[in-house]
Amino acid sequence: GPALASGGKIRSLGLAGSVFDDTAMLMIPFGLAIYIWSPLWSRRWYLVGTLIILVGLIGTQTRFAILVCVILSAIVMLVSLWRARAVKKVSRIEHTSAEAVDRRVSVMVLAVAIVALLFAILVPSMIERAYERFDAAASAKPGGTMLLRMTLWKAALRVFADHPLTGIGPGLFRTVDQYYGSLMFGPTHIYVRGLSAHNLLLHYLAESGLVGALALLMFFGNQFRLARRLWRSTTSAERLPLNCGLVVVSFGILVTIFSEGSWMWGGTGFLATFFIAAIATEYRKFFSLPSPTV
Repeated sequence: GPALASGGKIRSLGLAGSVFDDTAMLMIPFGLAIYIWSPLWSRRWYLVGTLIILVGLIGTQTRFAILVCVILSAIVMLVSLWRARAVKKVSRIEHTSAEAVDRRVSVMVLAVAIVALLFAILVPSMIERAYERFDAAASAKPGGTMLLRMTLWKAALRVFADHPLTGIGPGLFRTVDQYYGSLMFGPTHIYVRGLSAHNLLLHYLAESGLVGALALLMFFGNQFRLARRLWRSTTSAERLPLNCGLVVVSFGILVTIFSEGSWMWGGTGFLATFFIAAIATEYRKFFSLPSPTV
């Protein structure tokens, strides 16, 4: 793609635009979970597909998505290793051994190392560019997208401080510059006008205050509670791959509401809704709960 051809000078998000990095951020650990736990030969295709998505994610050079992806993938491997050893002692899961999980995790680590080595050999400038972007994010004088985020976060906190209970109203943060002269005529006006807060929790605090933010936390916290209980209760080898993937994605969605801005709208809103609906459906089927009625 353009990112590889330019040696990292061009950030390429593909046809999906900004939705791609958020999707890849969740789909990579989900694919790894399927590969680790699936008893089927076809699990190898999930590993191949996951590596292809990883290359695409690196091409976007989106720092936050790459960092979250690395953390979630590490959680998948560590939790899987722990779970495999725990169930081995009580022999609750058929066709899944601790040795098999160890071997698959080793294959995953080796595959990622090979991809990193190929990048270092073929396009070393991309690795350097990625390092520079992470270094800039940690700088005491942020610029670019980091300045954008910090400006929006400060604006959201200011609005929340003025309207702590119910906020300024749904959908009004995008026009918040019209109500605050310092934002309208300030040097960072271009970073505030027409945008969300790029932080779901801060966005809800600004638009709906403590009332809306509390509801948001309860909603996302509950979907993780369901996914976690489902994962801990699963003993069937056929359901483990899906439920492992769902719990790590659920955790990823929960923790990123503190720094991600669009799980409740836009293309990423559809993605979050899909996974949350899958968790609720699987939970209802697993515990034999009645279907909801309208």
